[in-house]
Amino acid sequence: MHTIIEAIKRKYESSYLETSEFFVCFNDLVSNDFNTLFSSLPPDRSYKAAEVAGDFHHRLLPPSSVHFAYSSWSLHWLTEAPKEVADSGEPWGDSVYKREEGAWNPEKEYTIVSLVEPLRSSLVDMAMQGRVSEAKLDSFNMPYYFPTVRQLKGGVLAAAKTIIEEEIATKLDISTISFCCIADFGCSTGNNSFPAMHTIIEAVKRKYESSDLKTPDFYVWFNDVVSNDFNTLFRSLPLDRSYKVAAVAGDFHSHLLPPSSIHFAYSSWALQWLTEVPKPAVGLHSPAWKGGKRLYGVKREEVYEAYLGQFERDLEAFLKCRAVEMVKGGIMALLIPALPAYWDPQTEFTVASVIELLRSSLVDMAKEGKLSETKLDAFNFPYYIPTPEEVWAILQKSNSFSIERMEILKSGTLLTVDGHVACFRAVHQNMLTHEFGAETIDESFDMLKKKLQTSPVYANPSNDKTLVVVAILKLNNV
Repeated sequence: MHTIIEAIKRKYESSYLETSEFFVCFNDLVSNDFNTLFSSLPPDRSYKAAEVAGDFHHRLLPPSSVHFAYSSWSLHWLTEAPKEVADSGEPWGDSVYKREEGAWNPEKEYTIVSLVEPLRSSLVDMAMQGRVSEAKLDSFNMPYYFPTVRQLKGGVLAAAKTIIEEEIATKLDISTISFCCIADFGCSTGNNSFPAMHTIIEAVKRKYESSDLKTPDFYVWFNDVVSNDFNTLFRSLPLDRSYKVAAVAGDFHSHLLPPSSIHFAYSSWALQWLTEVPKPAVGLHSPAWKGGKRLYGVKREEVYEAYLGQFERDLEAFLKCRAVEMVKGGIMALLIPALPAYWDPQTEFTVASVIELLRSSLVDMAKEGKLSETKLDAFNFPYYIPTPEEVWAILQKSNSFSIERMEILKSGTLLTVDGHVACFRAVHQNMLTHEFGAETIDESFDMLKKKLQTSPVYANPSNDKTLVVVAILKLNNV
């Protein structure tokens, strides 16, 4: 990719033209290790990267979207072993290759095909020793061919579903859409993302059908941070999906996709994550930690203002980037967890209350010497749960988007104590493992469970007063 991009750059420079932006789509099968690919991307690369999982013998990308295609040591893999070979019962091997007379001498020379035969022979030997199933080996063929030179991707979604469907039906302009691109920013491993994508696509399909128009092809971009488990996402994709998929690893507060490429953007329970912990909240001796109370217990003004300011800057950056990547008139649905202006901590709780208990568990472990106080001193949770009023104030300042609709829903999770622990562990385990080590994880969440169990407030899921802001935005045409 570096060679190709540098060559294109030189051509632009020799023509005295401004170098364009570069976007690279990496494709391989669903079973490929995309996590390793994303984590191995060169830090100094001059391109945005996306991963497209699927068989390259099928269509994978939007029409007329690729300027330079590349494939190396891949096209020899077949979609299947030929039926004649599979039915013959003859073990695969060198016999399937036609060797042109004089092309190479197997007694003195070898090719990559020559290496297949020892592998085949090894498996046959293992089958004869009873270490490999003979029946399985009999039905197996290596699905590749080397030609000769002559031959060359919720509960909250359920509550927001009607809102999204209504807004697509009334606000999405389909008059100029020949294919439809959707992006989910903060997809995680897909459990909540897949139902959301299904809802969006089905709503768009209904709009086309009601207008007697041909339904377009659908492409979905799944985005999350580089450390996300994209392998699990690709392997969990619904088999009956009606869309092509690609994964884009990176911080969604920066540009990730080509300009004017997205028709519908979506983000659920992701925008509360901050790009960094505000400086006044860093350290055990900061106002954020003193007295065992952080931002959400007692609002220490300095910490509160720092977190709100960081949340505002990050949300504005997110909107600015999406304004470039979305088509004019495109729709965006944001589902953001929020806090009521007031709740009684003696009889009620929110997602922020559980965060506070998890933080308290880490402090207790540090006091007992089970966790490094130095590491804890440098750590804080990098997210902010806003009020609906704070979300509205930030969104309405945007010059790029108009607020088409905004509703406040109850989260409706109805989680038990075990459910809260499982949910928070799924969200925070990787982060805490990175900060404090895998050996601390079990005990930290065991302590969280005990703290939840000792309070009668958490015994009743209906005491959960967490809110969800559902905001539908439309990119302005100017």
